[in-house]
Amino acid sequence: MNWWDIAGVALTVAVFGGGAVWVLTAKAPAMASVEEYRTDERRWEALRMQGVRTEAVVRRLTRPENRLRTSGREAYTVAAVDLLLSFRDGEGAEREASVSTFIEADLLTNFFVGKTVAIVYSAHDPDIAAIDRERTLLEIPATPPR
Repeated sequence: MNWWDIAGVALTVAVFGGGAVWVLTAKAPAMASVEEYRTDERRWEALRMQGVRTEAVVRRLTRPENRLRTSGREAYTVAAVDLLLSFRDGEGAEREASVSTFIEADLLTNFFVGKTVAIVYSAHDPDIAAIDRERTLLEIPATPPR
């Protein structure tokens, strides 16, 4: 093996290795954000049977600065949204919950400050709340094939 063969292999490994590191670090923040906004759906799945159902008022609605969008279960495009919700628990105490979730892009105009949305919260810890997906439309269901 000549020295230029070794140099060629080393250069190839450096270029492709550096490219792989760049791709992984560039994708990691977006993937972490997607997981952050999918947490509400998992929380709802956990609370839907034993949680307390009520209504909350949207106090603040913001979008992450990267304007994160991805594909939804039913929708082509869902947008990441951060909501601050206020509601009264079973004892009448005023509560606030921050919810980060995905909403279908076409439905974003239905969510605004002052809007009432259905939620479900933990009876043991009312600070744990999620959008009630059985009573609040976050994605338009796909029509089944005929």
